[in-house]
Amino acid sequence: MRYLIFACLFVCCLLALPALAADPPMISLGLGGTDILGSQARAAGDLRLDYRSGLSLLPFFENYFKIKPWAGVETTTRQSVWGGGGILLEIPLGPHWVLTPNIGGGAYSRGNGKNLGSVFEVRSMFEGGYVFDNGTRLVASFGHTSNGGFGRHNPGTESAMISIQMPISSLVGRLAP
Repeated sequence: MRYLIFACLFVCCLLALPALAADPPMISLGLGGTDILGSQARAAGDLRLDYRSGLSLLPFFENYFKIKPWAGVETTTRQSVWGGGGILLEIPLGPHWVLTPNIGGGAYSRGNGKNLGSVFEVRSMFEGGYVFDNGTRLVASFGHTSNGGFGRHNPGTESAMISIQMPISSLVGRLAP
């Protein structure tokens, strides 16, 4: 019985660790272009808004990296829209630099944009950025969106973007009277 109680307390402590280790959640707003490696006739402006959780899914490795969930929406000047979510791997490189590869799946509506071959599309992205003292980040990213072979037609598209990522708490503080 003593071991069962110890095991239950141990599991409860493990489950509580992510709450103790949470960073502030972030909002990311990015501007750039999509289909940048394809035909110039199909290239479009790209706007992205992401929510990035502060919750580290593997708190045991926080000294080295953090795996966090994210959700977002992306739209282009050709009325294409992608919305979905996934996970990101946040790798700090000292106090002011961070690398953040991420991947997620979601729904895609073509609008007047590129036919990506499916409603379901996967977005993978590699980001590198500077972290200011207040936690705000200035980030450059390069990404690829495709259906990953789920459709018969799978051309994919590449995007490049500059983003500002801010802790929600600092954004809300700026909006408050």
